[in-house]
Amino acid sequence: MHVWVAGVFFGCNALTLPGVLQNVPKTMFAQSLRFAGISIFMIGMLIWLIGGARAGFTNTSIEHVKVDEITGLEFTEYEDGLEPGIEFIAAGFFGFGVLVAAGAYFENKQKL
Repeated sequence: MHVWVAGVFFGCNALTLPGVLQNVPKTMFAQSLRFAGISIFMIGMLIWLIGGARAGFTNTSIEHVKVDEITGLEFTEYEDGLEPGIEFIAAGFFGFGVLVAAGAYFENKQKL
């Protein structure tokens, strides 16, 4: 018996990872890896954009500059929070590269 899950063809009688990979057509498996790579990159980019598109590294505390009402002096207060930096884009791009390379490997392996 075979099952289609999220566009990938799996054999139900295979319980181990190598057994599952043997039942999946190689081109479909390569396409799934590429799609997963693009998804990881887009998720990293989305987290970075929603978090404020910070061009520097990630901060775990948010800086607020305030002015004292009486003296007029500026001071800095820190609040706990997360401002995602370029590491999220870099991690997404690294995951994209690894999965696309794995997809290319499996596609070329089928052609040999």
